[in-house]
Amino acid sequence: MSLAFPLLATVSPGTPITSALWMSNVYNGLTFLSQPPVLTATQGTTQSIGNTAWTSLALDVTSADTYGMHSNVTNNSRATAVVAGWYLVCGSVNWTPNSTLNRGIRLAKNGTAIVGSGAFRLATGAGQTDGMGSSSLLTYLNVGDYVEVQVWQNSGGSLSTVIGTDVDSSMTVFWLHT
Repeated sequence: MSLAFPLLATVSPGTPITSALWMSNVYNGLTFLSQPPVLTATQGTTQSIGNTAWTSLALDVTSADTYGMHSNVTNNSRATAVVAGWYLVCGSVNWTPNSTLNRGIRLAKNGTAIVGSGAFRLATGAGQTDGMGSSSLLTYLNVGDYVEVQVWQNSGGSLSTVIGTDVDSSMTVFWLHT
């Protein structure tokens, strides 16, 4: 479903308030607020992340996308705003077992890191799947702006993400208000 954010009708003094005018403003506004832009996308394919290189997560499985913000094929790391406003953006990554050095995650807007969205930590022990999430963050997006989850690791070689678990790498985007 794709609804534009409703705009109030422009009327001049003396314009009669008809049922059509009333319903177009009240109904469309309530419909939009009850069905805001929401996206949840995950990885259905493992992704190899190079050593010491920030990499956007490829998200090829969409479980919810009420406004067509995401494609599983074209630029599948992105959630692109189709309605301007403040969005709550969350991301997570799940790494294959590896106990060497550090892991990082952050959110990016139009390819640039969003200040305050990053997190780093030491890898978990060998044999343990290593999952981490970014802090949830509010960011303003204009129509056409996009957000991504970017990850980083320095294990000394490439390290893959994990799929098929309850902690698949993911991104969730939720419109809050204009």
